[in-house]
Amino acid sequence: MASILHLLLIISLPLLISLVRPILVAKQPFKFSRNGLGLTFSFGFICSGSCDSFVLAIAIMVKTNDQSTALQVVWSANRDKLVKENATLELKKDGNFVLTDINGTIVWSTITSGKPVSGINLTDNGSLVLFDSENNIIWNSFDFPVDTLLPGQRLVAWQRLVSRASTYNWTHSGSHFILLSPSGFSSFIESDGIPQVYYRKGSVTINSEDEEAYLQFMNGNVSLVFVFKRIN
Repeated sequence: MASILHLLLIISLPLLISLVRPILVAKQPFKFSRNGLGLTFSFGFICSGSCDSFVLAIAIMVKTNDQSTALQVVWSANRDKLVKENATLELKKDGNFVLTDINGTIVWSTITSGKPVSGINLTDNGSLVLFDSENNIIWNSFDFPVDTLLPGQRLVAWQRLVSRASTYNWTHSGSHFILLSPSGFSSFIESDGIPQVYYRKGSVTINSEDEEAYLQFMNGNVSLVFVFKRIN
């Protein structure tokens, strides 16, 4: 799966076998084939093992030969804050998209109250978007990366891309993360809650009047992109 970046995860590892309860499925299959099977983005509740708790996620999924569902999670709303059976996901009248656990606790939301949200769509490139009546994007999951960058997605200054706890544990965060800051592109590992740098490359100007920088996954590589703004 060379067109997707997972932080500190070997992409060629087997897809995970899990229970998926899809809410939205992309219209077009993802342009990749694994053993002759086409892959599709799906958004919904996902669990594994005993299935006593769920993560709300976007995943690439495929029906395997034995008809079970194999997947790779590429974004999640409530990692580290799993919900139980009968949790609710609701697009409220005020425009907020809210995940509430069975005990009434709000676990996650898009924080879009007061916005003119008209609908929700899972795009063919794997982005979940909330849009208004004129199809303008109000909220976009691409703006909130977790542990994966999809093609076209950016990691901007001060955002963290945080590893999962292990290759097969996408419900909890790990101890590694990467960050773009004025010090450059840096990789960290947390030990006893204290981040330790183990890799750093270059230095960048962040949010200046004439330049901006971001990380983007392009052509199979992570690229540090500089954009020079035109000043009239």
